[in-house]
Amino acid sequence: MDTHRFDISEHLHSEKDIADYLNAATDEGGTRLVQAALGNVTKARRRISQTSNDTGTAEADYTRH
Repeated sequence: MDTHRFDISEHLHSEKDIADYLNAATDEGGTRLVQAALGNVTKARRRISQTSNDTGTAEADYTRH
């Protein structure tokens, strides 16, 4: 059975998702949690940007929900 590690950045598809995620991280508190969340958001935005470049779609179209 193949398994892979859960990566939250793969589930952040819109600016609303990102904002909700960051709000939850800051509500829970803790510098390390917020730092990790910011890293995950950076990774998600890179993925969104790469997907937009690969498909020729605007990032705004991809992240609109």
